[in-house]
Amino acid sequence: LAYKAADRAWIHTLDGRPRSPQDHSFLVSNVSVLYNVKMPHRAISIIRKVLSVLHILLTIISISIVSYIYKFIFFIWHVLKLVEKPFPPHIPSKLLLMSAICISFLLQQMNSKHSGLKEQESVYKFLMHVFTPAVVRARTRACLEPWVIGLITFISLIVLAVCIGLIVHYVRYNQRTTYNYYSTLSFTSDKLYDEFGKEASKNFTKMSQKIESMVKNAFHRSSLKQAFVKSHIIKFSQEEHGLLAHMLLIFRFPSTEDPETISKIIQRVLHEKLQDAVGPPKLNPELVEIKGCGTRRNKTTRQSLRIVGGTEVQEGEWPWQASLQWDGIHRCGATLINDTWLVSAAHCFRTYKDPARWTASFGVKIEPPKMKQGLRRIIVHEKYKYPSHDYDISVAELSSPVPYTNAVHRICLPDASREFHPGDEMFVTGFGALQNDGAHLRRKSNHRSSQNHLRQVQVDLIDTKTCNEHKAYNKAITPRMLCAGSLKGNRDACQGDSGGPLVSPDARDIWYLAGIVSWGDECGHPNKPGVYARVTAFRDWIASKTGV
Repeated sequence: LAYKAADRAWIHTLDGRPRSPQDHSFLVSNVSVLYNVKMPHRAISIIRKVLSVLHILLTIISISIVSYIYKFIFFIWHVLKLVEKPFPPHIPSKLLLMSAICISFLLQQMNSKHSGLKEQESVYKFLMHVFTPAVVRARTRACLEPWVIGLITFISLIVLAVCIGLIVHYVRYNQRTTYNYYSTLSFTSDKLYDEFGKEASKNFTKMSQKIESMVKNAFHRSSLKQAFVKSHIIKFSQEEHGLLAHMLLIFRFPSTEDPETISKIIQRVLHEKLQDAVGPPKLNPELVEIKGCGTRRNKTTRQSLRIVGGTEVQEGEWPWQASLQWDGIHRCGATLINDTWLVSAAHCFRTYKDPARWTASFGVKIEPPKMKQGLRRIIVHEKYKYPSHDYDISVAELSSPVPYTNAVHRICLPDASREFHPGDEMFVTGFGALQNDGAHLRRKSNHRSSQNHLRQVQVDLIDTKTCNEHKAYNKAITPRMLCAGSLKGNRDACQGDSGGPLVSPDARDIWYLAGIVSWGDECGHPNKPGVYARVTAFRDWIASKTGV
């Protein structure tokens, strides 16, 4: 009974119901109930049978029962005294009552000499010892400050974001794709083709291995060391300059790299690393095939003066510059926009319209030229009307495509939405006059106002509002024009430069055609900067005529 009562105590303790002081009085009120409990009928029958069989022992048993009842009543009195002591609220009153009665009765049977006081104390201490472990104390939770919770949340989010970023970086940027680049290298020798041109010959194998090793070393000394895989000579062919090696370069770049950017980087490495290559056969860097636009071999000196008395340029600095010549005499400049099309000024063809008498030469010198081509047709803008300066643009188709080299290749055309701003780096180039000859407009160009060597000048872009002021061009500048030069009058294009390029680089040092030399009030006068046809205003027109 005590064991089961202990189980109930544990359950009642866990259910968390509060115990009121009235529970202690319940002990007293239930003593009489327990005292008057009758024995089961079956037990009485068994006793009667036993008494009938053991009639002799009936008297002894009766005396014993009376004795136990007496003792039981006596200890109930001690229990009533015990209830007056304070008990913890977690001990149920019914359980306390039954446990006290049973334990007190057992103690009395074991030692009948115990006094009532000692029995009370023993029962009290025993109950305290038994029920103390059953106490369940509620744990108090520590509450964090709101700012601490916010800080922990913020740090957790940062850590999570970093982890996600690292995973994305690993998955995305570590994925590499194969990039194949086709290039041709020219070697200066007339006898090389006879010695190395046959693919089955030992010389072909030896020559191929030497070139492949040279290219490999060049890329291993560059920023593309990790991306370079191998080079492979496909074939050799004969050309005017000697031997032409057709080569396939294989790279592995991250999948996120822009193919056009990759191509430009490869070109730059080929130019920088192979142009100084020595030993038989010697590499001709000018004939390294160029596939991109707007790239240059050398940086331009930032201390260049105006074309009027300016400085000469080196080979490959402005490879898109062309000289337009009528019957062999320089008339205008032009810009190569792809392998078959030039863009120039419309006024250059106002009088001289027959394309058969026009030629275009490339290189930094008019004589001897690096390359020369005839013109197949000339297209002048439909809205150009002399003597107006508006719509001063034209395109000319070459009689045959020009091969791109380090010395001759195309410039990039800007998108129609691109804007050039004052402060942007700009250069104008041409074969024009070194000084003003008194002509009012630079469209009046002839062979006496040209030079044999290409010259350059850095100019400032001037906003249209300033250029349209009364002291400048007094509202003569239209939205299809732009001004560049210097308001001080010391930097400008001049006669013979008409149709030539005004160029500007982007952040990657890729150069774009911003303007076409059109007109101006003499050359290099204060408040009279050069006026150019704005290329972005004619971008759609150029595309409709040339497909570029």
